[in-house]
Amino acid sequence: MKFAYQNGLPLIPIVIKGKAGKISLNAHIDFAASKTLVPQKIASELELTLKGHVPIAIASGVSLMPLYKAKVIILDKELELSIICSDLPKESPVNSILGRDVLDIFKVCLDGKKEEITFFNP
Repeated sequence: MKFAYQNGLPLIPIVIKGKAGKISLNAHIDFAASKTLVPQKIASELELTLKGHVPIAIASGVSLMPLYKAKVIILDKELELSIICSDLPKESPVNSILGRDVLDIFKVCLDGKKEEITFFNP
């Protein structure tokens, strides 16, 4: 399945599902991120279960991030994952990151010249 970049960024539609419903958003594809990250308010709105905290290396050092149990739906495939719920800086052009916990399940090709993402469902 092919997706066009949005505003010059490789964004992909995903759905986060919890006890209180589901929320659709566009997540930035980040091959350097080990975990998927969504805004903190989603954890509250969907009543996600806190599993604990995990140290995550970021540009400025290591930060302890809250880890929540959630279902992530991408390309009609529902995955049960542990995701990070944290807010990115307000200057960031994105608010969600799709990490390798999801990306490694698919074959993903980014074509920067065409500004196109191709996902191959396993």
